[in-house]
Amino acid sequence: MANHLRKTVPIRAVRLDLTDVATICRRLQAQLAEQADIEIAALKKLDNQTDQQFAEVKERARTEAFKVTTSLIGRDGQTLFGADDAVFSAPNRPDKIASIFMTNITAYQSFAHQRPLHSFELTLDFSKPRLIDFTVPVSAPTANSSQLFVDGSRDAWVAAITNAVTQTTEARKTNRRWLHRGQLYDAGLLLFGVPFTLYVCWRLSGWIEHHLGSINPFLSAAAYVYLFFFLLNGYRALFGYTKWTFPLVELADNNDTSISHRAVWGAIVLALLVNVVWEVLKLFW
Repeated sequence: MANHLRKTVPIRAVRLDLTDVATICRRLQAQLAEQADIEIAALKKLDNQTDQQFAEVKERARTEAFKVTTSLIGRDGQTLFGADDAVFSAPNRPDKIASIFMTNITAYQSFAHQRPLHSFELTLDFSKPRLIDFTVPVSAPTANSSQLFVDGSRDAWVAAITNAVTQTTEARKTNRRWLHRGQLYDAGLLLFGVPFTLYVCWRLSGWIEHHLGSINPFLSAAAYVYLFFFLLNGYRALFGYTKWTFPLVELADNNDTSISHRAVWGAIVLALLVNVVWEVLKLFW
């Protein structure tokens, strides 16, 4: 008996549009048609079946059991189902798509009342992390459920389904993966967040000592502590804003506000960099 194969392929750092996703759907359907040829050729006619009845059963199996079913799930909960790539151009598709799910299991189970031996499940998760989320450790990697799961007994099936998806995702990959890795926040905190916070405290020390220290030394000390933690939370907010603006898995057709926010993000980062460079240059002039 052939070994049963199971393969999970994470999908990370990619920017797709609906045309790309439709291409993936067509490639999956093409591989499914080849699998249909193999399985239908192995069917045996029952003793009480005529040749015509047997031919009709095989034709029904080909058209009903071997289909890619797709679910487009909107951010508002609206869901659109489809059995071919036409679903991606449907006028009633969700305006903002949160995720897309494709599988060959649904159609096969509906026809044969059992799970197929050769199956796949593709999830494309276009969700975004919250700007500030205290329920998730800030140093944790960005959660995203985008992945391909392939199940079957043939190496060729697993390889073909994997290639049908990765051929597109590899061509549309971005360089954002490092931004969503775990512990990046901690590294940035040590290299940028804390030094910049101390720098701002130093720059404002004259004002604090003049206006608050002259009243009571405790007020100036409290001001430094408050300012320190306020600025660190500002760094945390900027870090979250960066991950929100540049999501790990993005659907270009959503056309949401994150695209326009990239100009705002660029202005903030440029202003901070200019300030740092200016201060460094002043040390040598």
